[in-house]
Formats: sequence, C-alpha cells, structure tokens
Amino acid sequence: MPNKSTRKADRPNVSATVHPQRGSSRPEPQGVAPDTDPGTRRRVFSQNFFRSASDAGDFTEQLTYHEDARCVVEIGPGSGRITTSLSRLGHPVVAVEIDEHWHDKVKALGLPNVEVQCGDFLEWEPHDDPFVAIGNLPFGTGTDILRRCLEFSPYSLLEAVFLMQQEYVSKRVGRYGGNSFNAQWWPWYTFHEGRAFPRQAFQPVPRADTSTLFVIPREEWEIDWRERRTYQDFVAAVYDTGHADIGTALRKAARGSTSHWLRRAGVPAGALVKQLGPQDWVELYMARNPPPGARTHGGRTQGTRGRGGRKRR
Repeated sequence: MPNKSTRKADRPNVSATVHPQRGSSRPEPQGVAPDTDPGTRRRVFSQNFFRSASDAGDFTEQLTYHEDARCVVEIGPGSGRITTSLSRLGHPVVAVEIDEHWHDKVKALGLPNVEVQCGDFLEWEPHDDPFVAIGNLPFGTGTDILRRCLEFSPYSLLEAVFLMQQEYVSKRVGRYGGNSFNAQWWPWYTFHEGRAFPRQAFQPVPRADTSTLFVIPREEWEIDWRERRTYQDFVAAVYDTGHADIGTALRKAARGSTSHWLRRAGVPAGALVKQLGPQDWVELYMARNPPPGARTHGGRTQGTRGRGGRKRR
C-alpha cells in the first residue's frame, strides 16, 4: 500500500507557515470597516468566546498532538483563552484571526510558541504539513471552515477538534441519518462527538448549546484522493434528484437503467438514500466503473481495498 513518501507528488504544496493569499494582508468582510464598533463586528463574525479559562482548557485538552504534526493551527482565536491554553502545551501554534481587533489583542499577549496572523481562514493556506487543527468555529461559517480543512487532504490534516452548534455536530455524526455532506467525505474522514458545553459557558450567550466535533482521517482509503471531485460529484448528483430510494435516485442521476450497477455494488434498489453507509457509497462508486482486475463476489466489488489509499504511520 502506498505511503506518504511514495505519494509525495500528490500532496498539497506546503512549506513552513500559514500566510494569506497574495494581495490580502488584512482582509475585511464586505461592509465591515476596521473601526466598526465591537458589538457589530461580534455579530458579523459570530463571536462567542469562552467565559472561563477552565472551560477553554477542558476543550483544548481534547486535542491529540500527533508526533508527525509540525504545528497546531487554531482557527479564530478571538479573546485568546484557547490560544493561551494551547501555548502551555509547548507545541508550535499558528493562530489565524479574521478580526483585526482580536488579532492585535492576542498578539499583544506575547504567548510563547504562538504566531498570530490576521486573515480570513477561508482564503488562507496552511503551509506546515502535516498539522492538527482546533477552533471555536462561528455558527455562520462553520460548515465552510470545516469543508476548507477537509479539502487540505488527509495527508495534511491529521486531526481537527472544533466547537460547533450541537445540532450541527449531531448531523455530522449521523444521528439523523445520512446526508450529502457526510457521504461526500466518508471515504477519507470520520466524524465523532466529544465534550458538550452549555450556551451559558460563552459570552455573549449564543442561541444554542455547543458540542465538540472530532475529525479523524481514516487509516485506509478505498477511493484514491485524486478521485475526490469525481466521487463527490457522483454523490451530489444522487442526492440532488430528491428521490428517497437509491434505485430511483440512481436511475434519475444516470439517466438510464442501473440494475446491473446496483447488483455489482450489492445495494438493494429499495434502500433509502439517507440510510446508506460509507461502504455502500464506496461500492456504488466503484461499481459504476470497476477498476482493472476487480471481480465481484456476493455483489461486492473485490480487489479495490487500498486502491490509492494509505495507512498512517
């Protein structure tokens, strides 16, 4: 099975630090000037910070610092409570803050092992590979930030620990059944729930309780990372049909008969789309165009495990 050294050419272009894209040194969201009052900026950026250092420490201690990681990337340090807790662990930290006001505040703390940079994380590239990520993510842009982290690839992101709205975390861990977002990332990542924090633990008090979302790369992949976009387009096409059962949805997405396709994948035509598991989606994708040398046994595609995948050291 290929490992990191044999797949180096396929990895993102990374180097030593996190820096903004060219021409965006201190980006400001549209309509938010640097001198805007703190209350307005807090609403625009969805800023809700831990009230106590103790809660911030409880959240931070959930992060596992992998021996292969070169740094911790904190997304949105805000008031710096989480940053301070991270600093005490002694690992290199790069804190990316979109709000110039809080960037300056955290930088003024002079925390050891911490580099504070100002910019929109959605427009930044982490250049310390591999890394672990952590952050109290804004409710409004949490999904975009999560997707951005996943796109860096499991080569780069060794683990992520994010504080997010509790209902959203429930969706990611599959408490309400399957969904398009989860299905699109299942071949490479798993989502798990960690410690919960009540809304009263934050200032100002948000509209909902929060919970910790763990993002863990899978040890082995069955779909090559280079096929990610093709696979994700396939999943999106099936979900976009709006049909509940996979037989009808797949037939509508493919615009033709799919009975042989379903038999190769070993997935019943009457199975509900939202009830399909990670392996079902892998088998459906692989069965649409079986790789050379693959054979079927009991409806399951054989000979595909480890195709383009890797096992973490």
